[in-house]
Amino acid sequence: MKITLISAFFDIGRANFTNTEYTRTNEKYFEYFKFWARMKNDLVVYTDSNSSKYVRDIRNSFGLKDKTTIIEINNIYSILPNIYEKMCKVSQSEEFKMFRYYENAMSNRASYDYVMLLKYWCMNDSVERGLADDMLAWMDFGFNHGGKCYTNAEDLQIVTLKNAIYMGMKNDLAFIMDMNLYLYEHQSTYNPNIPLRNLFYIADEYQRLVVQKSLYSTVIQKIPTPRFIVFYNGTKKVDDYNEFRLSSAYENPTDNPDLELRVTMLNVNDGHNLELMEHCRTLKEYAKYVARVRKYVTQNIPLEEAVTRAVDECIEEGILAEFLMKNKAEVIKVSIYEYDKEFEEEIVFQLVGSTEANSLEGKISNESPVGKALIGKKVGDVVAVETQAGVIEYEVLKINRSV
Repeated sequence: MKITLISAFFDIGRANFTNTEYTRTNEKYFEYFKFWARMKNDLVVYTDSNSSKYVRDIRNSFGLKDKTTIIEINNIYSILPNIYEKMCKVSQSEEFKMFRYYENAMSNRASYDYVMLLKYWCMNDSVERGLADDMLAWMDFGFNHGGKCYTNAEDLQIVTLKNAIYMGMKNDLAFIMDMNLYLYEHQSTYNPNIPLRNLFYIADEYQRLVVQKSLYSTVIQKIPTPRFIVFYNGTKKVDDYNEFRLSSAYENPTDNPDLELRVTMLNVNDGHNLELMEHCRTLKEYAKYVARVRKYVTQNIPLEEAVTRAVDECIEEGILAEFLMKNKAEVIKVSIYEYDKEFEEEIVFQLVGSTEANSLEGKISNESPVGKALIGKKVGDVVAVETQAGVIEYEVLKINRSV
């Protein structure tokens, strides 16, 4: 599916606005444009002949000359003259000033309202000119004028620890932005020990970031505020939003612990956290890919065949298509390893008497901690077993009764 972007830039004199909140020079708009002009979509821009050169040069700097169409219009008020005339009359009427006027608001200006209306005209004109073959979407020329998207790569500092063996994975990412330290982690296994692991991680981060000598000075040593987020896509059924606390692991819990660490776990399986998924297309499509693999595995299709089929179908349906086509062999290899590990975690126990117990054959005594915990349970039940290695949870997936 190809999406053609439509945008427009027309000078309505904003550089001369007296309200500084809305004052923007043409140069400032071109800076905004540089932020998103690197997008590889076909782009149609409506602008005047003076600005077209800057638009063309910016797109050319990203090697996108052949994907850029510029429609020059030097008098925008000639496009819909009757409508603009009516807008001017309305904005100057006593009724408007009494009921619709807001102090310092851009909507008080007929020129601004008219340009907003022209967005729809530009979209329609692009279709009539045959410039959008499949789908089209509007992109404001001044996108990110609120500064909510970071345009400077130096604002983001990657601080992911190397050789963090206790994390047991390479699917974690830590970075600092605006003096907030974000730790993101992907988990396919439900693990309530995440806060404790993150405590170890953040301790190492702070040791690396802080100058040790400063800890003994009379000036407080400022540190980035930590945020811990886990993306979970395991098979255990969990809510869309979950919170784990370090204090849950304390042997002697208190209402107000001296040390607390909270981790937010977001369920990113297909069909969950819909608002988040709509804001992140890649994550949404990844969830669909994972669901496709699991669907075929549960149909007793061999794992390699299930993964390969899922990859081929996703490419055909435009799900992570560009990434999967470019990295197909690696994706299949990694997915086979990941889901082979996932399904290996399913353990078959056979409950027997104490004299028949043989752990190597999966035969456990009905008097053992695990055996006692499983007796009387039904499919779907989760049991917690106290072992020498700590508390281990088991979910009953299937029960076969021998005669």
